[in-house]
Amino acid sequence: MKKYIRLGCIILFVGVIVGCGSRNGSTKYNESSDTITEEIEVAETMASQMKSETGYKEGFANNAIEGGEEENVGNNPIEIGRKLIKTVSMDVETEEFDSLISKLLNRISGFGGYVESSNTNNSSYYRSNGRHANYVVRIPSERLDELVGNVTELANVTWKEENVQDITLHYIDIESHKIALQTEQERLLVLMEQAETVEDLITIESRLSEIRYQIQSYESTLRTYDNQVNYSTLHLAISEVKKLTPQEEPSVWKKIQDGFIENLDQVIKGVRDFFVEVMIAIPYLLLWGIVLFFGCWIGKKLIKKTKGKEVFWHFRKVPTTKNSKIDENNDNTEKQSRDEKK
Repeated sequence: MKKYIRLGCIILFVGVIVGCGSRNGSTKYNESSDTITEEIEVAETMASQMKSETGYKEGFANNAIEGGEEENVGNNPIEIGRKLIKTVSMDVETEEFDSLISKLLNRISGFGGYVESSNTNNSSYYRSNGRHANYVVRIPSERLDELVGNVTELANVTWKEENVQDITLHYIDIESHKIALQTEQERLLVLMEQAETVEDLITIESRLSEIRYQIQSYESTLRTYDNQVNYSTLHLAISEVKKLTPQEEPSVWKKIQDGFIENLDQVIKGVRDFFVEVMIAIPYLLLWGIVLFFGCWIGKKLIKKTKGKEVFWHFRKVPTTKNSKIDENNDNTEKQSRDEKK
């Protein structure tokens, strides 16, 4: 009996010792995991605080832009300045289409710009309108006004529109988010080196993947904005005309004079076009003239050959039945008279 009591006490003692050891081990593991999670949460909290302290709020950003200041996010400064996207659209007309395009392309190249897209519609014989061209030009922002002035000098401007979009606040907001995420990324890389378990590495790597994707998206957006800010856009529509549109309202006498000249031009143009059409139609006129000539000649020949023959009488009017009987009786009477004489 005493042996069983002693054995039970020993087993109970060993169980208590093993349970305490396993509890201590699991506590250490949980403490390690909890520490990594807390560090990640601290990094995210710090990034959020940096975003809120960068001054991308509307009031601070406006003051910073007006003062030409810079805002520090950690150790990374944000350059603050007006971010303006300028776009100009123009419709122009010219009497010298080729010369105008050649001069404009030279000016664009000389200003450091380039043609992003273009298309040209050529005139044809059956279309009275002149040629037309559309150009989308990208030009350095500081040379935009100079290029617009050159276009105004070289061509007659019929329509013009300017648009300026201020993206300063949005640009600073994106830049602040990017820098905050970069700071969080650096802190997570340090934690990755200190991680002791596979679970901690997976957690940190997952968060790093999200951060890297967001940073790449922000950088792509900022590059697009930089291109639009640094290079302004000019939409240019060029039309070839025979007479430029007057910029001012003409007087009554000027209207009469212009109307008379225009109508005279239309008359001259009508006569010229008629002469051109007649000259163009000469091959068809010759062909139909030859066909009519041979048709008439063949017709005359047939009439001469069939004249005085039975075929010719087929074209005469067919007599009625009553007249036929009378003619038959007359023929019989004449025949009897001839017989009697004989």
